[in-house]
Amino acid sequence: KISNQKGQWGRFVKISKKTFKLKGKESKKINVSLQTPRSATGGGYFAVVFNTSVPNVKYKRKNAHNAMSIGSQMPVLFIGKISRSSYPKVQISQAAINKAPYTKEKPLKLRFLVKNQGATHINVAGDVLLRHNGKVVERLMLESGSGLIFPSGERYFIATLDKFKQYTNKKLQAEARFSYLRGRANKKITFTVK
Repeated sequence: KISNQKGQWGRFVKISKKTFKLKGKESKKINVSLQTPRSATGGGYFAVVFNTSVPNVKYKRKNAHNAMSIGSQMPVLFIGKISRSSYPKVQISQAAINKAPYTKEKPLKLRFLVKNQGATHINVAGDVLLRHNGKVVERLMLESGSGLIFPSGERYFIATLDKFKQYTNKKLQAEARFSYLRGRANKKITFTVK
């Protein structure tokens, strides 16, 4: 039964089947979805979904003819209000490379920490230009987890240099270039490949 009280999670849960009958060895898939309206109060909404299964025959006790295992899962949905009117502000707070020696299994990697200091969420993409003696010698894509970076959030972006051997004992300058809606951010570091 679903409660009609304000803020009750049951109001936002849809179940494909509420009652059903099964014969022995039959199974039934039940779809449970969270359908919270956009006007809902911010906070966490969740539903506990129970599932049952018959344990393996060799683990049954002799006197437990109709034994059944019951487990559960908890889908969670969090709703928060994020201002879309404010301008984003990005800061690259850290830039570093991993320690040598480098191998095929452990290539040279450049890592940059991007922080969102604005009041709205951002979607950031970027690349790295490698220069030797002022000339661009490589362009590397920056990879990170997908999704938005929320206000006060941070995320690491990593670029991998597989051709590190040809730059051994050479001094390189890496320029990380990040772009996002209504803004750009850059960070340069200089290092010698060992």
